[in-house]
Amino acid sequence: FAVLLGIMIWALTRNPQMGWHEPAVFWLITNGPPTVLAYAFLARPIRAVGPLVLSFMVVAGIGSQLALPWGGADDVRLRAAVEAGSALGLGGAEIFWAMLGIGFAAFGVLGWILLKWLGSRYQRKRFSDQSLTLDSIWLLFAVYHGIGLVFQGPAWIASGLVAFAGYKLAAVAGHARLRSRAVAAPRPLLLLRVFSLGKRSERLFDAVRTHWQRLGSISLIAGPDLVTTNVEPHEFLEFMSGRLSRQFVRDDADLERRVAAMDLGPDPDGRYRVNEFFCHADTWQTTMRRLASESGAVLMDLRSFSPSNQGCLYELGRLLDAVDLSRVVFVTDATTDARFLEDALLRLWQTVGADSPNRRKPNPVARLLQVEKISPAGLRTLLASLLLPMTMKG
Repeated sequence: FAVLLGIMIWALTRNPQMGWHEPAVFWLITNGPPTVLAYAFLARPIRAVGPLVLSFMVVAGIGSQLALPWGGADDVRLRAAVEAGSALGLGGAEIFWAMLGIGFAAFGVLGWILLKWLGSRYQRKRFSDQSLTLDSIWLLFAVYHGIGLVFQGPAWIASGLVAFAGYKLAAVAGHARLRSRAVAAPRPLLLLRVFSLGKRSERLFDAVRTHWQRLGSISLIAGPDLVTTNVEPHEFLEFMSGRLSRQFVRDDADLERRVAAMDLGPDPDGRYRVNEFFCHADTWQTTMRRLASESGAVLMDLRSFSPSNQGCLYELGRLLDAVDLSRVVFVTDATTDARFLEDALLRLWQTVGADSPNRRKPNPVARLLQVEKISPAGLRTLLASLLLPMTMKG
């Protein structure tokens, strides 16, 4: 926007007759619609699946825009469309919209094939979720500007695709340079939380993952509080195909298979992934214990913690018993029942086994970090607390 403002100022100085508002209006005409569309598909409630839906809509939209010039460029095709519409009792406006709909539907099939292809490539680690978001934005703007030239000839729509190909070549070259640099050992993080936190859980997760995904993978037990933030492309396609139940952990053998298949390596852009585990009531406890044993650090969000959170009590007991407390950070705030939390920790400590790594420590300490607001300073303190034991170990 700074560059755009500079161009506007330059244009105004070169053209005294130009009104100050005209460059802004020009930008709104040429870039306003795709900007609004991009923001709509990247809104928080649908951010996880927005890029996929946007990619589908772009492809289907190309079909709707090609239908009119394709049909109107040939008298025979145009006459056939009018006759078919008239036979169905359609007027001129209805025929116009029908042609748009047919083009949208025809290319919608190609859009679905594109979604399946993207899901397959994502599972094969050809790109990250962030790369998919950036690609969809570039594709949207490239196609939008190409559509503006389509009445000069249908082939002109390819100009946007050529521009998109240029962007992809630059991105691939940049990612290759990133991979050539030395990378520190990955640092897996397990996130546990009170499921009733809702939006507050989303905000903390967004803040932590923004930085941690450059350091290592994140594991969590999926819940409704983060499902709209972190649905992966292949999971979305499983949902659309009615096969989401395949993602749930069924038993111990299935859990071991999924843990062994955890994605711990970086994507081409250097970001690590979030490994979600969908669990039933009879599998989440085993899953939690297994993930805790595999993680280099554990972040447990205990904001709003109270006696009603029996699941968190179980997780607290397992952490005290099986995980070195120097690897664990507990987040609290004013909504945490501090007295109950202290009593629970003392009570659970009495049940810790003799072989617990914390029993062997002379002065085991549960690290409680109070976070009232997700600020840059508070986030730095939180990340430093999680990284310190791993740095000392390294």
